[in-house]
Amino acid sequence: CHVQGEKKPEGPPEGWAPDFALARRRLRSGWVVTWLKDPQKVQPGTQMPSFFLDESSGPDDILGGDEQKQILALREYLFSLGRQ
Repeated sequence: CHVQGEKKPEGPPEGWAPDFALARRRLRSGWVVTWLKDPQKVQPGTQMPSFFLDESSGPDDILGGDEQKQILALREYLFSLGRQ
């Protein structure tokens, strides 16, 4: 769904989500955590799916199943994109 610098998603450009490579410059750290926990709560109707619907919805085999650690790891990965 998201553009990642020079890597473009499939489908027409009007359906593309914001460029991940710009996230570090555009987004606040705390907001990203809130967004990842429940995008619908932040922006009702968004096309962004919720991966963490409750405290047991994250994958059990990543970071010991700890949802908060998983969300923080996703945020750190997102902020690492676009760095030289």
